[in-house]
Amino acid sequence: QTNAYSAEYGFGGGAVVSMTMKSGTNDLHGTLFEFLRNDKFDAETYFLNFELAPGRERAKKDKLRRNQFGLVLSGPLIKNKTFWAFNWEARRDRVENVQTATYPHDTYRAGDFSELARGTINPATGRLFRAPILIYDPFTGDPFVNNIIPRSRMHAGALNVIEKYLPRAEFRQTDPLDFTVRKGINQPINTNTYFGRLDHYISDRDRVFGRIAFDRSRTDNNFINPNFPVFTPSAVANIATQWIHTFNQNRINELRVGVNISDDTLESLHNTGGGFDVDSLGIGEFRVPNDGNRKLIPREQGVPLLGFTIGERINGNGLDRMDTWQIGDHLMLVKGRHNLRVGGELYRVSMERAGANLAQGRVTW
Repeated sequence: QTNAYSAEYGFGGGAVVSMTMKSGTNDLHGTLFEFLRNDKFDAETYFLNFELAPGRERAKKDKLRRNQFGLVLSGPLIKNKTFWAFNWEARRDRVENVQTATYPHDTYRAGDFSELARGTINPATGRLFRAPILIYDPFTGDPFVNNIIPRSRMHAGALNVIEKYLPRAEFRQTDPLDFTVRKGINQPINTNTYFGRLDHYISDRDRVFGRIAFDRSRTDNNFINPNFPVFTPSAVANIATQWIHTFNQNRINELRVGVNISDDTLESLHNTGGGFDVDSLGIGEFRVPNDGNRKLIPREQGVPLLGFTIGERINGNGLDRMDTWQIGDHLMLVKGRHNLRVGGELYRVSMERAGANLAQGRVTW
């Protein structure tokens, strides 16, 4: 419902989604289902082998494996009195997305940019790809001799970071500043969602039901730089119960109680308690100046953004936990051609969230 819904749904703005889960019956029922997608039925991604570098072999078709499957079972516990239902839904994705990056060639990693000073001829036009690029000494303002940065002028911490976290170029294109790696990067998704329901018929005047639903999922957002994936584990649970009492054909009361627990996090290879300390990189001490100049806590740890695909991609320390407790009572009255529904609801909501634009920091120059 997107508008004109009844007052009992007026707690929140926007649309209202109402879902109903079928109860069990006196007969045993079951359903199995499976939905499949596979790269065997697809063409390869257009850019996977677009403008291959000289001597570079064609990459294999990017992988696609998607399976959505599950089952539904329902039946009686006590004939005509108590019924159960269970549902399991799962998803398994193994999908590769084509990504590119420009990792410096080994000569550039060693500080030798002499080729950029000479310029590189574009064989298709006979002209330079771009004007010569000179590297200047920031202390003297003069160009480095032969466009080569002496090893003695390179920061030991920066060299440490490059060696540990910047992969090597995999090929060279005619333009030396064009991208040097292209891959299909797997983006796995694993979800499992479970629903269970129990209905009990007490008498002609009273019925109760209880339901539990929970989800255990994980998404891996992998990156062309394998040092900086983002993992998103999710744990959500929902419990609800309802008691309907019929006073007479003109007066019915409904009591509902529900609990929702949501726990989502964003994780990297460096913020999950493995002992990583950003200070160990050797590029400086990272502190929180507006909090007593303290060190970063484990969830804030990570490699700061440095460029060339180096740096965490979490965009904050990614903690989101929210619990909701709800109790509501609704009375429906029928008088002739008039219907009246009155009631009230009580909510208790707790939120524990942590976020920062750049929890791990950024290094610029």
